[in-house]
Amino acid sequence: MLSRCRFLAGLALLAGFMAFSIAPAAELDPIAPSDSNVVMKLNIKQLLDSPLIKKHALDIIKGMLKDPTAQTVLNAIGLDPLKDLDSITLTAAGDAKNPRVLIVLRGKFDAAKINVALEAHAKTEKGKDLKSSKEGRLTIWEAKNDKNTMYTTVASPTAIVMSPEKPYLVKGVNDEGRNPLNPDLKAAAGKIPGQESFWLVAVVTDEIKKQLASNENTKKYADNLKAMTAALTVSDALQLNLQVQTSNPMVAGELKGLAEQFKMVAVQLGALQAGEALAPLVQDILGKQLKINTDKTALVIDLKVTEDQIKKIVENAPKK
Repeated sequence: MLSRCRFLAGLALLAGFMAFSIAPAAELDPIAPSDSNVVMKLNIKQLLDSPLIKKHALDIIKGMLKDPTAQTVLNAIGLDPLKDLDSITLTAAGDAKNPRVLIVLRGKFDAAKINVALEAHAKTEKGKDLKSSKEGRLTIWEAKNDKNTMYTTVASPTAIVMSPEKPYLVKGVNDEGRNPLNPDLKAAAGKIPGQESFWLVAVVTDEIKKQLASNENTKKYADNLKAMTAALTVSDALQLNLQVQTSNPMVAGELKGLAEQFKMVAVQLGALQAGEALAPLVQDILGKQLKINTDKTALVIDLKVTEDQIKKIVENAPKK
């Protein structure tokens, strides 16, 4: 009996250790191209289920969706945004002059209905610039205006993919699950729990490092910066977490010092801009609730704003 109890206790301990060891982390979409150096995700499901949105914004969103034009479009493509949309992920690669962008909508999609609706729209005057083509199993829709072109495809019943570059879109979809992503990008994403309303991961590329190295004020940090993450959680409050990943604890410490100096200035300027009614509240939020720390080689900034504070800001904001 004693040995059996010890065995069960051992199993419980092992299970607890495993649960701790495999804590959830932000998942990079399997369609994300291998050259991605920025990934951001909006978790629509989490946002709509959050107490703040349910209490203060959901009725407004529902009212907007009742618009006759919106209803006509949504019925035609068989989509209920409040039930069928899970998330939107945007990836970016390249540099500022030649960016490569991919957008992935995750949810439940009826490819047949969507394609039929687009075909019907393409025959109208408003849809004259909408064209379709085939790339293997994919139907690619090309939409143009005076300045931009966007390509879109229903890649699967759970994914709609968009990009300004057709070959980039097709490669991203066809390589789903086989894209070897930047190790620094994956490591930085692993620092985010993954249940946030919005998160962003960005790798400090060689181009950015060159730009930092050319500036007297930032050149000493250039070779030590690896990635940046931002995460916003909407629940019964707003919680923001920012991290700058470096390769050196001393650099993280120096960045902490710079962030604390910026915080002091932000408290003063924020109070001045807020006006007499909101100045004390802004001082509390920025002065007391904005926390700046380091975690080994990372600069970590946290901020929490409560529902009552949000209400006071809205109620006392200058009326235009």
